[in-house]
Amino acid sequence: MAARGCWSPGTVILVATLLCGTLDIADAAIFTLAHGHDPLVMLRSIAACLLGPGAMRGGYAMSFVGLGLHFLIAAFWASFYVLVVGQVSVARRYPLAAGVIYGLLIYLVMNYVVLPHTALHIPLPKGGLGMVNGLLALMLLFGVPVSLLNRKRC
Repeated sequence: MAARGCWSPGTVILVATLLCGTLDIADAAIFTLAHGHDPLVMLRSIAACLLGPGAMRGGYAMSFVGLGLHFLIAAFWASFYVLVVGQVSVARRYPLAAGVIYGLLIYLVMNYVVLPHTALHIPLPKGGLGMVNGLLALMLLFGVPVSLLNRKRC
């Protein structure tokens, strides 16, 4: 019998996707606004990574596609944590450390493997405030919450 108040892996993945995806995109939107840019354009750039530079001219519909892709990526990373990383005993024993390390892993994979090979061929990060924000966001707003949520898993 499952422990009272525990969640299925699917529930943990769903909640983590919605929570962590929302925290991450909110951080990106605030950072974008703080630097004088339009968050809708930032969302279109996510779509353009998959669909090509023409997506940048897509308006609201393409911004919505970018938002959907963001949450699809968040679902992947949440699923990978819950189904693979979160099963490792050390990750379950030290969820804060595991979450920080997982956020760092996400940053490295996305910025050094995935983004350079997208339709936009985004160059490797060069440091600076954007890099610091990206690292902290993925460690503290994605990695740590998904790791803590994984403790609810049956």
